[in-house]
Amino acid sequence: LLAEAEWMNRNDSLFTTDSAMKRLVRHYDHWWYSRNTRMRAYYMLGCAYRDMGSAPRALENYQQAVSLADTTRADCDLNTLMRIHSQMSLIFLQQRLPEQEQQELEAAERLAWQIGDTLSALIFEGYACNLLCNHRAYKECIARSLQLHSQYVKYGYSDNAPLSYIYCIRSYLALKDYVKVKKYLSLYETCPFFKDSPQKVAGGLSPLYIYKGQYFLGIEDADSAEYYFRKSLPYDTKLLSYKGLFQAYKLKHNADSVLKYTQLYSDAKEQDFDNARAQATIQTKTLYDYGIEQKIAREKTKENSLLIIVLITTLFVSFIIVTYLLYRRWKKKQEIIELFRKYQIALQELNETEEELLSARESQTTDKNLIADYHNKIGMQETRIAQLEETIRRTNQKGKDFCLKETAIVMRFENVRLRGKDKDISPKDWEELRETIEKLYPTFSGQMNARQQLNENEYNVCLLSVAGFEPSDIDNLMQKSASFASMTRKRLCEKVFGFKGKPGDFDRLLRRLYS
Repeated sequence: LLAEAEWMNRNDSLFTTDSAMKRLVRHYDHWWYSRNTRMRAYYMLGCAYRDMGSAPRALENYQQAVSLADTTRADCDLNTLMRIHSQMSLIFLQQRLPEQEQQELEAAERLAWQIGDTLSALIFEGYACNLLCNHRAYKECIARSLQLHSQYVKYGYSDNAPLSYIYCIRSYLALKDYVKVKKYLSLYETCPFFKDSPQKVAGGLSPLYIYKGQYFLGIEDADSAEYYFRKSLPYDTKLLSYKGLFQAYKLKHNADSVLKYTQLYSDAKEQDFDNARAQATIQTKTLYDYGIEQKIAREKTKENSLLIIVLITTLFVSFIIVTYLLYRRWKKKQEIIELFRKYQIALQELNETEEELLSARESQTTDKNLIADYHNKIGMQETRIAQLEETIRRTNQKGKDFCLKETAIVMRFENVRLRGKDKDISPKDWEELRETIEKLYPTFSGQMNARQQLNENEYNVCLLSVAGFEPSDIDNLMQKSASFASMTRKRLCEKVFGFKGKPGDFDRLLRRLYS
């Protein structure tokens, strides 16, 4: 049973209950079994609680497993002991306890060197570099990262070596040394894994795109920054991607896109806070249930008792902080909505003043005071707009919904859909829908026609899909047969994305591009 549990754990099978592992511990936790066997049994029970999301129970059993290890004996299972310390470091990372995390990483690294597992030792050293970067010890992080690169080369892991530069990139970005950022980005990209097997890189390609985008933002190359932040969107980095796109469009003075990505960034940030709050609630409940079950029934060691107190305090404080931040976000929603309203009014007034100035010039007026007044008014309005943009940038709150579904043309199509047979969609309506979507997504037309030129009906199906209409609605709006939308989307899957798939595959890939 112990060998089967270890095999499941090595193959990333999740334990959904602790029943089997408890029986395992009860069976092996006797003096006639070796200390190594008992250690492995407690390790498996800790892994079960790890998968069940119970950090205190997992740590308790990991600590019990560590206490059974006799490192003075030649036959001590150092390999399992290394994995236990590694697992505890991950739990402390999740609980935001950096000192304990660092201690466990150092223990795991020492054991890895001791058993000759060089690659694991270097990976643990990389985690230590990441910890330094997280705590803004940038110079120390850079020095250890360069040393880590030398060690990778020294021990024959040249393919892995360039990956150590990621910590230099993060540190120099924080220090705003963009010359060094460019240097280490180039070195980081030399890693052959990016071409052959990007899954071997932590985070895949997304960190590369994000850091490139941040580098180009730093040197104020807005177009390149936009390009790389857009490339990062398909990955699970929307918070950083939307923030980067907002900053890029701010550099380009593109007001519509600034508003759009301000909203998207705010939504992503709010969702991130919601997830953090939910996680904090679950963890707090887990700790509460754990306390009830135990009822302080047995005496714990002083070290374990202190550890539980630290975890409870940390989680409680985290829960209070997240709740407070969410309350502040909710309270300021009305403020940001008002900011967007003032921003739109200011833009409209600026346009009207510029038109009045143009009319005055065309009428060849000689009233210099009038022209000067127009210029002063324009200057004041531009200053006001800049101030509003800066306020919007600083608040980063959810504002007016600028989503595609609220545009006048999409609402017109929706009204036609609701009227059923009374369809009055004109060529002008289709043209306006096309212009609206292509303005909102400048790369839309190029991406849809990148492989093959789409005909009018195919392109219209793409437009309606992006606008959020169901297949049956598309059939009705285009006055086609009941299977037209399904067959067209299946064909578009190959024409646009290059593989034979189902209609649902086309919708899924389209959502990844424009969600």
